[in-house]
Amino acid sequence: MANKGEVTSRTVILWSIASFVLVVVAIAFFAPEQLWSSVTKTAFAFGIGALPDQEAPQLKAEKAPPPQLKSEFDALVKNINSASDLPVHSCLVDITGLNGFEENWYINLDDNKASLYRVDGGSDLEKDSRVLNNFKPCTIVGSSATNFYKRYLIADEKLTIDISPSEKTPITFSESNRYRYLYKNPDNTFCAFKFYDENSCGPPKSSGDLGIAAGCKSKMPQFESGLWMCKDMPLTNALPKSELAAVDAKKIADAIQKGISSTADKCLVRYDLLSLDSWKIGLVKDGSKTKFVQVDGGNNVGKLDVPSVDAVPCIITETLGTTDDDAKEGNLGPSIGLQRIGIKNLGGKYKLTVGNKYDGYDNDYYFNIKEDSPKYSAVYKADSSHICFLPLHRDGNGHCDKATNYIDDDCYIKDWVDKEKIYECSFLDSLDGVFLCDDEHCLDSPPTKPWRKTTFDVDNICNVKPSDEDSEPDGDKICGEIGSIRIIGNYDAVLYENNNYGGKEICFRDEGSYKLDDYPIAPGNGWNKDTDSVKISPDGTCTSPGVTT
Repeated sequence: MANKGEVTSRTVILWSIASFVLVVVAIAFFAPEQLWSSVTKTAFAFGIGALPDQEAPQLKAEKAPPPQLKSEFDALVKNINSASDLPVHSCLVDITGLNGFEENWYINLDDNKASLYRVDGGSDLEKDSRVLNNFKPCTIVGSSATNFYKRYLIADEKLTIDISPSEKTPITFSESNRYRYLYKNPDNTFCAFKFYDENSCGPPKSSGDLGIAAGCKSKMPQFESGLWMCKDMPLTNALPKSELAAVDAKKIADAIQKGISSTADKCLVRYDLLSLDSWKIGLVKDGSKTKFVQVDGGNNVGKLDVPSVDAVPCIITETLGTTDDDAKEGNLGPSIGLQRIGIKNLGGKYKLTVGNKYDGYDNDYYFNIKEDSPKYSAVYKADSSHICFLPLHRDGNGHCDKATNYIDDDCYIKDWVDKEKIYECSFLDSLDGVFLCDDEHCLDSPPTKPWRKTTFDVDNICNVKPSDEDSEPDGDKICGEIGSIRIIGNYDAVLYENNNYGGKEICFRDEGSYKLDDYPIAPGNGWNKDTDSVKISPDGTCTSPGVTT
């Protein structure tokens, strides 16, 4: 049995332990942070844990990017990288999808990096970042704004102007700043557009320092002079200069070769429109051939990968005859062989450079191709070895005028091409039949109007309409007017004095042209204007050619 003193001492100890436990429980319940702090400090006293000032800061809850904006950010990066990887330039990148911005959220484009972040308490908190391939940001402002306006926003000025960025700075998009396009330059810089408050679309103010007038947005991206989206741009427009120059040179070379292969002469050979931009192509005489080179800064920079052609460079600078009426007929003067010819784009027109003769902006010379009129893209075959350019000049009076050292473009466009005074070589190659011509027009090569071509018998020249296979241009009639004929192909022609194959007759059987007055129908009178009907027969049926019976 314990002593009374031992019991009292044990009771005191138990009450003390119980009181300490109650205090700890109370602190843990009412002041847990103070308790934890005390515990960690006590633990540190025994070498456990970290100093108070080494503890990680307690951060506020992270705010995730708006889901729509995050998705649009991913699409933006993809669009830019796709455009960067394409071998194209001078085109637009579509960024119209940035509609998910919320307050304090931003997208920043810097050198080779895109960032999505929000601003909180003056600090930028980056939430996502991506790599941009070979990307440099810029802004269209200053001289680049002026040049962009001239190149793309003026209908009458299709100028080849470099839109070199005048301000290379990061691009930031936000809820209040998110215009829908970037412009890709040849140096792979991507420019944002800067706009100032102006309802009309006029030349940029203050030398472009304010950017482009907001009124121009209504013309974009349609643009007066055309501007491709990068993803839709034909890759041939984006080849390196030498490769694209070769594409253009081959169009010319193919046309020249077609002319050489044609059996016709004094005719036109068409070719596809050129893409001439900042490069210049040279045609250089190489013996009896022409080779093609690229020219830069006045110097040949290398032979283009285009086969040489069996013809020498040449031009034709005038028409035969002395009057405007002579010029309208398209009877061209002789070809002028040259050592070299340059062709280039200058002021929106494709120019010839022969020495410095036609090389100027103020004097309105160009060769016979206009980018808005593919039907006029052609070279002229003078003879079997000369396929020539025609130096044209626009005098502005709208009439075909006789000229020296150049061709009035009104003659070429309005009379020779539109009125078919000069035919395409391919058309002449396909001619097959007998031409019946007014006066001596069948002696021309090719026959000149008015004429009638036929491969069938005609019992009444005046009253029988030509069949679909035959032709009589522009409604011209040769009733009682046949003065010459031309046979092309394996045909014989029998001419009759009267309708229904009556009266005297005469036949011709060899390919060639015949002046009818050289063949008498009666003493002192030739067959000129005496043919009223004709029969067309297979070659070989005419046994007494040129003899009237």
